[in-house]
Amino acid sequence: MKRFRTYVIWSLAVGAILLSPLFLIFGIVAAVGIGLDIFDIAGPVPFALALSVPVAFVLLRRRRRRIALFLRSRLHLGQATQLNYAPKSIS
Repeated sequence: MKRFRTYVIWSLAVGAILLSPLFLIFGIVAAVGIGLDIFDIAGPVPFALALSVPVAFVLLRRRRRRIALFLRSRLHLGQATQLNYAPKSIS
């Protein structure tokens, strides 16, 4: 009886590990289905897009800084404008 609690906890942990891919797969399918139902009910109205914007913000919350750095110009145009250099044509 001493080890019964340990066995129960370990069996629940192993069961959760084995069943988690199923929950993940069916959860994704359910989320896509619910999203498509919302778009189907709303029709071609921008209201459906307004509903999906908060979801996009939540999904991209961690990557927002990377996206901002990617979109920012990497050229320092302030220094480049002082060069007065134009390449000569080959012809």
